Amino acid sequence: MCGSLLAVESANIVGYINVENDVSGYMQRGGTFITTGGGTDTYDIQDLIPQKPATAATELEDGGAIIQEIDDYGEVIQTYSYFIEGSTATSTGKAGWYYMDATLGQNVYADKTFVRGEGFLYQAPYFEDAGGDEIGSSYTTSGEVNTNNTKSVYSEVSGYCHRSNFRFTNLSIQKLTPKATTEAATDLEDGGAIIQEIDDYGEVIATYSYFLEGSTATPSGIAGWYYMDATLGQNVLADKEFVPGEGFLYQAPYFENAGGEEIGSYLEFGE
Repeated sequence: MCGSLLAVESANIVGYINVENDVSGYMQRGGTFITTGGGTDTYDIQDLIPQKPATAATELEDGGAIIQEIDDYGEVIQTYSYFIEGSTATSTGKAGWYYMDATLGQNVYADKTFVRGEGFLYQAPYFEDAGGDEIGSSYTTSGEVNTNNTKSVYSEVSGYCHRSNFRFTNLSIQKLTPKATTEAATDLEDGGAIIQEIDDYGEVIATYSYFLEGSTATPSGIAGWYYMDATLGQNVLADKEFVPGEGFLYQAPYFENAGGEEIGSYLEFGE
């Protein structure tokens, strides 16, 4: 991860950070800033800009970078493509993220915002170096700094949702806590919440389960995220840290209200 922050003389702290990608392909990612002057805890898709690597011998291709927005049911609900300045494939000709409007039959400039802590699938563009080998790239995320690192991100249902580290420093997985809403009549189940770590090739490389205080399924009995160590044959307390902009899959736990209906829950980002 390579990051850089830029402070300016203004009422707000603004800056940028580079989120690196090892290869082209779909990756779990997210933003770190909020929209400058927006007044809400969201960031604009237009503040995420693919960058050409310094060693690249090829150019950024029109539509070569893609963002997929995923709902809380795991479905792709919108696809955005990045078009370069002057592209004839867009309605405005300016650089930025666009979606295809089927009614208009053209690519429309996107006004999409994401809640801080929400993630997305990012397909990094393809670049080659002078020798013809594929090389990694990055995207720049910029905007205003929100210094409040404690928050909860809502999940509408139980199931895999896309979440991300919105902070400017590494985030310990142990700072993430599943929380029920006030309407919940059922309790959090042992191992009911799951986080999957995804590599830059789209593969699940680690699965973490949340166990409750005093759980007999863990050697320590303390609440937190654990992974199964095949060599030890037991659940081990995880020391995983997510770098800024890194995303993950979160399986929200199942809760019911007093009427027996499934309800949403929160993932709390703690200090």
